Formats: sequence, structure tokens, C-alpha cells
Amino acid sequence: MNHNKIIIDRLYYFLRKKDMTINRLADLTGIRQSTLSSMINRESVPKLDILYKICDALKISLIDFLDIPPYNTKKEINKFIKFNFIYFSKLV
Repeated sequence: MNHNKIIIDRLYYFLRKKDMTINRLADLTGIRQSTLSSMINRESVPKLDILYKICDALKISLIDFLDIPPYNTKKEINKFIKFNFIYFSKLV
């Protein structure tokens, strides 16, 4: 299972649904357009803080964003949260 592709495909789904470009998303999130493009082109999963900003700009919740298989199972949601908690704990 390619988690990177699933997340990037989901991002594209919401961009199309909201009729939003990467440039507009960059403006709304405060994330550089080059950073978003690089993330998408490399199909790299954004960290939780970036994903939160993206969801906020799209006016959806993280739960809505991740409400697709395999992430809408409790086991996968807990794994995602745990990974990001460990990552952010190291930053503090």
C-alpha cells in the first residue's frame, strides 16, 4: 500500500472538489507554492501540521480528509496520530 499516493490523491480530490489551484492553496495556507508542488511531485506525505493547514484552507477537518480506507479504521488513525506525536515531541 502506497500511503504517499493515497494522501496526494486525496489532496487532489479536494482541490478539484473546491475548484482550487496549488497557488491558491499556498496563499491560504502560508506554505510556499514550491513546497506544496515538491510535496505533490515527490508524493511525500505531509506532516500533521502541514496537513492541518491544508485542511483548514480547504475548510474540511482532518477526519474528513482521512475518511477513506485504510485511514478510516481505528487502527490506522491511531498509527498516524502516534507517528506524528513522536515526530512533534522531538521538535519541542
